Amino acid sequence: MNVIVPLGGLGTRFQKEGYTRPKPFVRVLGKEMILWVLDNLTLGVDDALVIVFNPAFLSMDVFMREVVQSKYPKCTLVELAGPTRGAAETVLLGLKGLPSSRRSRPCMLCDGDCFYVTDIVGMYRPVSESSNATFCFHDSQPKPIYSYVTLIDGSENMVDDIKEKIKISDYANTGCYCFRNGHELERYCEKIIEAGAMQLSQDQKGEFYTSGVIKAMLDDKIPCKMLELTTKDYYVLGTPAQVEDFCRDWNDQPSRRFVFGVFGTLISQPRGGDISSSEPVERNVAYVRQLYSQGHLIILSTTPISPGAKIALVDRLKALDVPYHHLDCNQIAADFFIDSTAIDPIQGELKTYLGYYATRVTCSSAPTMPHQLASCDSIFQAFKSFIFGYIPSGLLFPALPAEQVPLASEPRE
Repeated sequence: MNVIVPLGGLGTRFQKEGYTRPKPFVRVLGKEMILWVLDNLTLGVDDALVIVFNPAFLSMDVFMREVVQSKYPKCTLVELAGPTRGAAETVLLGLKGLPSSRRSRPCMLCDGDCFYVTDIVGMYRPVSESSNATFCFHDSQPKPIYSYVTLIDGSENMVDDIKEKIKISDYANTGCYCFRNGHELERYCEKIIEAGAMQLSQDQKGEFYTSGVIKAMLDDKIPCKMLELTTKDYYVLGTPAQVEDFCRDWNDQPSRRFVFGVFGTLISQPRGGDISSSEPVERNVAYVRQLYSQGHLIILSTTPISPGAKIALVDRLKALDVPYHHLDCNQIAADFFIDSTAIDPIQGELKTYLGYYATRVTCSSAPTMPHQLASCDSIFQAFKSFIFGYIPSGLLFPALPAEQVPLASEPRE
């Protein structure tokens, strides 16, 4: 079977809300949206994964190589020459990018912003020899925001009709359409495009929908079976609001390690070297509090500072209610820090980069300190206990005249 993910859209709703990555690579709980789709597909050894996309849009080709092909090296990437006029045209161009022998296989079309927690590939496989199929769920609300099917009376869930954005029944399509033969799918994609059979989207824009291909096939008596799911069998991540709703209640959220720079990220640079003058960067501090309360491990990092300055920094972080598990003062000083996990803390909301939002659940695993930090902490604590335990307190902490007390910003000799 060919499992095809057509990515012809631009994801403008995410761009309008400050997301800078292409929509398929927006992080959801730290993982790219497209990986939620692919990781939940149960593919057989002879199944082929195909992604059709526009390589010029926001450097999508780089993301595909570094994120998708690094994890799915056998995935076939079909590049579009530019934007398409709808999913059916995207699928058609994708099919033409495959060898003829591959096109003769059954094809499953999966949206790039919807993932399934039930085995949809396994559900369609026994049907694929003789029939097309569409996955549906029961939708009783009145707003016609999906495509809908009616069934042939007395049949075993065989589809009679399908309409886009017209509520002809309570059976709504999830967006996963299946076809018994890729060559047949190709012909009917061409057929509706040549006929100009566009349908209106929610914003009243004409598009060539995949539901239109199913409709043309039904008109020619090509069978299509409705495979029923519940709303607990799949999750839609199509809009920023849907992403936040998903993250709020998804139970499997393991603890992650987050390293935040301190100065310029969580608090402002000290005025005149006085750390007590540093003010909070409220947006980022609020995000740290959220992650900490959810059970993630928070490490704060700064370049080496004097012991006195570290004490002043700890006091200032406490005063500003900045929670953390470890303060590391061994960061390498740099003019620019370039890394695949680096995030710009000023450009926009951190949640849009990381994909971690406010939730009703806590992490499913306890936070763990990185080995090197845990080792350094334990070595330091053991060393401190041994040395400090054998030095008289009067020698260890001799009183200093007031004029000799170093300021927090002054290094001790």
